[in-house]
Amino acid sequence: MRTRKLIGTILSATMIFTSTTVGFATINESSQSIVQRIVNQEAVRSEKYLNNSKIDDAIKNSTNAYVISNSNEKFKLPKRGSSFVSVTLNDAGSEIKMTLPKEVEKSKGVLADNGSVVYGSPNDSVVVTTQVLENFEENEVLNSLRTLVTIKNETAPTQYLYNFNMPDGYKMVKDYDLHDEYDEYDCGAVFILNQNGDIVSTIEPAWAKDAKGEQVKTEYIIRENTLLQTVEFDENSEFPITADPTVHPTKYSYYYLTKDQVKTMKDRYAELGTLGYFYTNMLSVCAAYKSPILGVGTSIYFINVIYAIIKKNTWNAFYVNFKQNFARIQVAWNWRNGGKNSGYVLGKTSCSYVSGIPM
Repeated sequence: MRTRKLIGTILSATMIFTSTTVGFATINESSQSIVQRIVNQEAVRSEKYLNNSKIDDAIKNSTNAYVISNSNEKFKLPKRGSSFVSVTLNDAGSEIKMTLPKEVEKSKGVLADNGSVVYGSPNDSVVVTTQVLENFEENEVLNSLRTLVTIKNETAPTQYLYNFNMPDGYKMVKDYDLHDEYDEYDCGAVFILNQNGDIVSTIEPAWAKDAKGEQVKTEYIIRENTLLQTVEFDENSEFPITADPTVHPTKYSYYYLTKDQVKTMKDRYAELGTLGYFYTNMLSVCAAYKSPILGVGTSIYFINVIYAIIKKNTWNAFYVNFKQNFARIQVAWNWRNGGKNSGYVLGKTSCSYVSGIPM
């Protein structure tokens, strides 16, 4: 089965149509306070689209980019609009890079007080804001990369191009074209697959809203490693309009279960029957038994089973193969951060592998 990886790490573009003029690419040094005020206003405006997320403001200033790092990913927000936004997946060591729309390629990125980086030029009809978002689910911190495009008036383009630079063998595919056990939930998300066909990032379905919060028609078009977002508006549209593709990296969490705890999981699945309810309880059981790594374990077997089709006999297999000389087994859960029919999907968790830890 395919391992679900979300970039968290996973990348986002939000387009906002606004009547406010924002520009700061060619401002004199003496006007920096004015620039900062305008940038902060633009960044604060984007907060209305956070939903249950928050902007990660633990940002560090490096030579060419603003950087946010954690144990799972490293995000880079460039200081120039012509450079790449990127996310590095620490567990895989792979970096996925994305260009910003060409409308801001001559602009400088200015850091706002809330941790956003804003790009724009005087009198332009487009402003771009990049952010690293945090979302909290079941005591897990899930991160994503969002790129907000502010379209200020009807002179702005209706198409926005994002070129992806990815490792060899990586590709983008719409969920409609990826046949898996979640086909009934297909809703226009875009997946980034690695050379093995595993999902390493999920880009949320395209959406757009006008100044009144009404939906505006938008869609993604994929051309090899290029993502094109089209937004339909005209002179009668209510500006600003916001459209958002967000990239989510996948996150892995590791839990250590004794044989009795594996039996509890097996029995609970058999008793509940209902997948969603079992899923909720399974996570709570795993979290309760989380413990430090005791050392390098001896691998017993490897299992790659997507959670949605985990059967009772899977946990039976764990239980039967649990060697008496092992104190616990290690289970890796794949937290698919963002995906089909939802913003953040914990339900796409998978049991990636199991290994024994000697007593």
